[in-house]
Amino acid sequence: PYYHGQFRFAKPILFYWCASISYLAFGINNFAVRFPSAVFAIFTVLTTFSIGRRLFDSRTGLLAALITATFPLFFMYARYASPDMALTFLMVYAMYLFMRGVENPAMGKGFFMAFFAMLGLATATKGLGGFILPLIAAIAYIVSAKKWNIFKSMNIPLGLVIMLAIGLPWYIVMYKLHGDVYLNHIVAKETLKRLFYSPENKGGTGFLVPYLLNFFNYIPVLLLFFIPHSLFLPAAMSGALKNRNPREKDSYRLILSFFFTIFAVFTLMSSKIYHYM
Repeated sequence: PYYHGQFRFAKPILFYWCASISYLAFGINNFAVRFPSAVFAIFTVLTTFSIGRRLFDSRTGLLAALITATFPLFFMYARYASPDMALTFLMVYAMYLFMRGVENPAMGKGFFMAFFAMLGLATATKGLGGFILPLIAAIAYIVSAKKWNIFKSMNIPLGLVIMLAIGLPWYIVMYKLHGDVYLNHIVAKETLKRLFYSPENKGGTGFLVPYLLNFFNYIPVLLLFFIPHSLFLPAAMSGALKNRNPREKDSYRLILSFFFTIFAVFTLMSSKIYHYM
Protein backbone atom coordinates (compact mmCIF):
# COMPACT_ATOMS: atom_id res chain seq x y z
CA PRO A 1 0.00 0.00 0.00
CA TYR A 2 0.93 3.64 -0.50
CA TYR A 3 0.19 6.59 1.80
CA HIS A 4 0.81 10.11 0.44
CA GLY A 5 2.99 8.59 -2.26
CA GLN A 6 5.16 6.63 0.17
CA PHE A 7 5.24 2.94 0.97
CA ARG A 8 2.94 2.17 3.89
CA PHE A 9 4.64 -0.50 5.99
CA ALA A 10 2.91 0.33 9.26
CA LYS A 11 -0.04 -2.07 9.04
CA PRO A 12 -0.84 -5.33 7.20
CA ILE A 13 -3.24 -5.56 4.29
CA LEU A 14 -6.69 -6.64 5.50
CA PHE A 15 -8.17 -3.22 6.23
CA TYR A 16 -6.77 -1.85 2.96
CA TRP A 17 -8.57 -4.63 1.11
CA CYS A 18 -11.81 -3.76 2.93
CA ALA A 19 -11.38 -0.10 1.98
CA SER A 20 -10.67 -1.06 -1.65
CA ILE A 21 -13.86 -3.14 -1.82
CA SER A 22 -15.78 -0.24 -0.33
CA TYR A 23 -14.30 2.10 -2.97
CA LEU A 24 -15.51 -0.27 -5.69
CA ALA A 25 -19.01 -0.24 -4.21
CA PHE A 26 -19.39 3.45 -3.31
CA GLY A 27 -16.71 5.28 -5.25
CA ILE A 28 -13.60 7.00 -3.91
CA ASN A 29 -14.89 9.28 -1.18
CA ASN A 30 -14.82 9.76 2.61
CA PHE A 31 -17.94 7.69 3.16
CA ALA A 32 -16.47 4.71 1.33
CA VAL A 33 -13.18 4.67 3.20
CA ARG A 34 -14.94 4.96 6.58
CA PHE A 35 -17.70 2.48 5.81
CA PRO A 36 -15.72 -0.67 6.76
CA SER A 37 -15.02 0.71 10.25
CA ALA A 38 -18.73 1.40 10.75
CA VAL A 39 -19.60 -2.14 9.68
CA PHE A 40 -17.01 -3.65 12.01
CA ALA A 41 -18.33 -1.47 14.83
CA ILE A 42 -21.89 -2.73 14.28
CA PHE A 43 -20.71 -6.34 14.33
CA THR A 44 -18.69 -5.64 17.48
CA VAL A 45 -21.82 -4.37 19.23
CA LEU A 46 -23.84 -7.39 18.07
CA THR A 47 -21.12 -9.80 19.19
CA THR A 48 -20.93 -8.06 22.56
CA PHE A 49 -24.68 -8.62 22.95
CA SER A 50 -24.25 -12.30 22.08
CA ILE A 51 -21.44 -12.73 24.62
CA GLY A 52 -23.45 -11.06 27.39
CA ARG A 53 -26.57 -13.06 26.56
CA ARG A 54 -24.80 -16.42 26.57
CA LEU A 55 -22.75 -15.73 29.68
CA PHE A 56 -25.61 -14.18 31.68
CA ASP A 57 -28.96 -13.26 30.11
CA SER A 58 -30.52 -11.11 27.37
CA ARG A 59 -30.82 -8.07 29.63
CA THR A 60 -27.10 -8.19 30.42
CA GLY A 61 -26.29 -8.65 26.75
CA LEU A 62 -28.41 -5.65 25.79
CA LEU A 63 -26.82 -3.45 28.46
CA ALA A 64 -23.33 -4.55 27.40
CA ALA A 65 -24.12 -3.74 23.77
CA LEU A 66 -25.56 -0.31 24.65
CA ILE A 67 -22.55 0.52 26.82
CA THR A 68 -20.17 -0.52 24.04
CA ALA A 69 -22.02 1.53 21.41
CA THR A 70 -22.06 4.66 23.58
CA PHE A 71 -18.39 4.80 24.58
CA PRO A 72 -17.19 8.12 23.08
CA LEU A 73 -13.91 6.55 21.94
CA PHE A 74 -15.69 3.58 20.36
CA PHE A 75 -18.07 5.92 18.53
CA MET A 76 -15.10 7.97 17.25
CA TYR A 77 -13.18 4.99 15.90
CA ALA A 78 -16.32 3.61 14.30
CA ARG A 79 -16.02 6.62 11.97
CA TYR A 80 -12.25 6.55 11.38
CA ALA A 81 -10.55 5.05 8.33
CA SER A 82 -8.18 2.98 10.45
CA PRO A 83 -7.73 -0.74 11.18
CA ASP A 84 -8.49 -0.36 14.90
CA MET A 85 -12.20 -1.15 14.69
CA ALA A 86 -11.56 -4.15 12.44
CA LEU A 87 -9.07 -5.45 14.99
CA THR A 88 -11.53 -4.81 17.82
CA PHE A 89 -14.24 -6.85 16.10
CA LEU A 90 -11.92 -9.75 15.28
CA MET A 91 -10.66 -9.94 18.87
CA VAL A 92 -14.16 -9.71 20.35
CA TYR A 93 -15.44 -12.34 17.93
CA ALA A 94 -12.44 -14.52 18.78
CA MET A 95 -13.48 -14.26 22.43
CA TYR A 96 -17.02 -15.29 21.47
CA LEU A 97 -15.76 -18.34 19.56
CA PHE A 98 -13.50 -19.34 22.44
CA MET A 99 -16.45 -18.99 24.83
CA ARG A 100 -18.57 -21.26 22.60
CA GLY A 101 -15.82 -23.84 22.58
CA VAL A 102 -15.47 -23.68 26.36
CA GLU A 103 -19.19 -24.40 26.78
CA ASN A 104 -18.62 -27.95 25.53
CA PRO A 105 -14.91 -28.62 24.93
CA ALA A 106 -15.45 -32.14 23.60
CA MET A 107 -17.80 -30.86 20.88
CA GLY A 108 -16.29 -27.39 20.49
CA LYS A 109 -13.24 -28.16 18.37
CA GLY A 110 -14.74 -26.34 15.39
CA PHE A 111 -15.18 -23.21 17.49
CA PHE A 112 -11.55 -23.39 18.62
CA MET A 113 -10.32 -23.72 15.03
CA ALA A 114 -12.48 -20.72 14.08
CA PHE A 115 -10.95 -18.91 17.08
CA PHE A 116 -7.49 -19.40 15.60
CA ALA A 117 -8.75 -18.32 12.18
CA MET A 118 -9.88 -15.03 13.73
CA LEU A 119 -6.42 -14.62 15.26
CA GLY A 120 -4.97 -15.07 11.78
CA LEU A 121 -7.25 -12.38 10.37
CA ALA A 122 -6.41 -10.10 13.31
CA THR A 123 -2.70 -10.63 12.56
CA ALA A 124 -3.38 -9.69 8.94
CA THR A 125 -5.14 -6.56 10.21
CA LYS A 126 -2.71 -5.07 12.70
CA GLY A 127 0.16 -7.39 13.43
CA LEU A 128 1.13 -9.90 16.10
CA GLY A 129 -0.88 -8.19 18.85
CA GLY A 130 -4.03 -9.52 17.22
CA PHE A 131 -2.71 -13.03 17.75
CA ILE A 132 -0.81 -12.80 21.03
CA LEU A 133 -3.37 -10.93 23.18
CA PRO A 134 -6.41 -13.20 22.67
CA LEU A 135 -4.29 -16.36 22.95
CA ILE A 136 -2.69 -15.26 26.23
CA ALA A 137 -6.14 -14.28 27.54
CA ALA A 138 -7.55 -17.69 26.61
CA ILE A 139 -4.65 -19.46 28.31
CA ALA A 140 -5.08 -17.24 31.39
CA TYR A 141 -8.72 -18.32 31.64
CA ILE A 142 -7.89 -22.01 31.27
CA VAL A 143 -5.19 -21.82 33.95
CA SER A 144 -7.29 -19.77 36.39
CA ALA A 145 -10.29 -22.10 35.92
CA LYS A 146 -8.06 -25.21 35.99
CA LYS A 147 -9.90 -26.59 32.96
CA TRP A 148 -6.90 -28.41 31.56
CA ASN A 149 -8.99 -30.52 29.17
CA ILE A 150 -9.59 -27.41 27.08
CA PHE A 151 -5.95 -27.45 25.96
CA LYS A 152 -6.52 -30.82 24.31
CA SER A 153 -9.71 -29.65 22.59
CA MET A 154 -8.04 -26.44 21.38
CA ASN A 155 -5.23 -28.38 19.67
CA ILE A 156 -2.93 -25.37 19.83
CA PRO A 157 -0.32 -26.75 17.35
CA LEU A 158 -3.00 -27.15 14.65
CA GLY A 159 -4.48 -23.79 15.64
CA LEU A 160 -1.11 -22.10 15.17
CA VAL A 161 -0.83 -23.63 11.70
CA ILE A 162 -4.25 -22.18 10.82
CA MET A 163 -3.30 -18.80 12.25
CA LEU A 164 0.01 -18.69 10.36
CA ALA A 165 -1.61 -19.86 7.11
CA ILE A 166 -3.94 -16.83 7.27
CA GLY A 167 -1.77 -14.20 8.94
CA LEU A 168 1.75 -14.87 7.68
CA PRO A 169 1.57 -14.79 3.82
CA TRP A 170 1.34 -11.00 3.63
CA TYR A 171 4.50 -10.58 5.69
CA ILE A 172 6.34 -13.07 3.48
CA VAL A 173 5.25 -11.27 0.32
CA MET A 174 6.27 -7.88 1.74
CA TYR A 175 9.67 -9.20 2.82
CA LYS A 176 10.28 -10.64 -0.64
CA LEU A 177 9.33 -7.31 -2.22
CA HIS A 178 11.15 -4.94 0.15
CA GLY A 179 13.68 -7.06 2.03
CA ASP A 180 15.39 -5.73 5.14
CA VAL A 181 13.75 -2.30 4.83
CA TYR A 182 10.40 -3.88 5.60
CA LEU A 183 11.79 -6.28 8.21
CA ASN A 184 13.56 -3.48 10.08
CA HIS A 185 10.37 -1.45 10.13
CA ILE A 186 8.30 -4.34 11.52
CA VAL A 187 10.88 -5.43 14.09
CA ALA A 188 12.44 -2.12 15.13
CA LYS A 189 9.67 0.45 14.79
CA GLU A 190 6.49 -1.57 15.16
CA THR A 191 7.72 -3.96 17.87
CA LEU A 192 10.85 -2.94 19.79
CA LYS A 193 10.02 0.75 19.76
CA ARG A 194 6.53 0.08 21.14
CA LEU A 195 7.97 -2.16 23.86
CA PHE A 196 10.93 -0.07 25.00
CA TYR A 197 10.54 3.52 23.80
CA SER A 198 8.39 6.09 25.52
CA PRO A 199 7.52 9.26 23.57
CA GLU A 200 7.43 11.12 26.90
CA ASN A 201 11.16 10.49 27.29
CA LYS A 202 12.60 13.61 25.65
CA GLY A 203 15.30 14.41 28.19
CA GLY A 204 17.65 11.53 27.57
CA THR A 205 17.00 10.09 31.03
CA GLY A 206 17.27 6.50 29.86
CA PHE A 207 14.63 3.85 29.77
CA LEU A 208 13.81 2.98 33.36
CA VAL A 209 12.82 6.37 34.82
CA PRO A 210 10.19 7.36 32.20
CA TYR A 211 8.98 3.76 32.13
CA LEU A 212 8.26 3.80 35.86
CA LEU A 213 6.79 7.32 35.79
CA ASN A 214 4.28 6.32 33.10
CA PHE A 215 3.68 2.76 34.26
CA PHE A 216 0.17 3.36 35.61
CA ASN A 217 -0.98 5.80 32.92
CA TYR A 218 -3.69 3.49 31.63
CA ILE A 219 -5.62 3.60 34.90
CA PRO A 220 -6.69 7.27 34.56
CA VAL A 221 -7.05 6.72 30.80
CA LEU A 222 -9.48 3.88 31.43
CA LEU A 223 -11.52 6.00 33.83
CA LEU A 224 -11.53 9.17 31.71
CA PHE A 225 -12.01 7.77 28.21
CA PHE A 226 -14.94 5.58 29.22
CA ILE A 227 -16.93 8.11 31.23
CA PRO A 228 -19.74 7.88 32.25
CA HIS A 229 -19.69 4.07 32.24
CA SER A 230 -16.31 3.87 33.98
CA LEU A 231 -17.86 5.42 37.08
CA PHE A 232 -19.55 2.07 37.70
CA LEU A 233 -16.39 0.03 37.11
CA PRO A 234 -15.27 -0.26 40.77
CA ALA A 235 -18.72 -1.52 41.85
CA ALA A 236 -18.87 -3.90 38.87
CA MET A 237 -15.42 -5.29 39.67
CA SER A 238 -16.33 -5.73 43.31
CA GLY A 239 -19.56 -7.52 42.41
CA ALA A 240 -17.75 -9.82 39.99
CA LEU A 241 -15.10 -10.80 42.51
CA LYS A 242 -17.64 -11.39 45.28
CA ASN A 243 -20.08 -13.39 43.15
CA ARG A 244 -20.62 -16.91 44.47
CA ASN A 245 -22.95 -18.30 41.80
CA PRO A 246 -20.83 -21.03 40.11
CA ARG A 247 -22.04 -20.35 36.57
CA GLU A 248 -21.81 -16.57 36.85
CA LYS A 249 -18.47 -16.83 38.63
CA ASP A 250 -17.04 -18.72 35.67
CA SER A 251 -18.53 -16.14 33.28
CA TYR A 252 -16.84 -13.35 35.21
CA ARG A 253 -13.59 -15.31 35.16
CA LEU A 254 -13.73 -15.49 31.37
CA ILE A 255 -14.44 -11.77 30.96
CA LEU A 256 -11.83 -10.70 33.51
CA SER A 257 -9.21 -12.99 31.97
CA PHE A 258 -9.52 -11.12 28.69
CA PHE A 259 -9.74 -7.70 30.35
CA PHE A 260 -6.79 -8.08 32.72
CA THR A 261 -4.59 -9.76 30.12
CA ILE A 262 -4.98 -6.92 27.63
CA PHE A 263 -4.70 -4.29 30.36
CA ALA A 264 -1.55 -5.91 31.80
CA VAL A 265 0.20 -6.32 28.44
CA PHE A 266 -0.39 -2.72 27.41
CA THR A 267 0.64 -1.52 30.88
CA LEU A 268 3.93 -3.42 30.65
CA MET A 269 4.72 -1.84 27.28
CA SER A 270 6.81 1.31 27.52
CA SER A 271 4.97 3.21 24.81
CA LYS A 272 1.50 4.23 25.96
CA ILE A 273 -0.96 4.66 23.06
CA TYR A 274 -4.12 5.67 24.86
CA HIS A 275 -6.74 4.67 22.32
CA TYR A 276 -5.50 1.07 22.47
CA MET A 277 -7.09 0.72 25.89
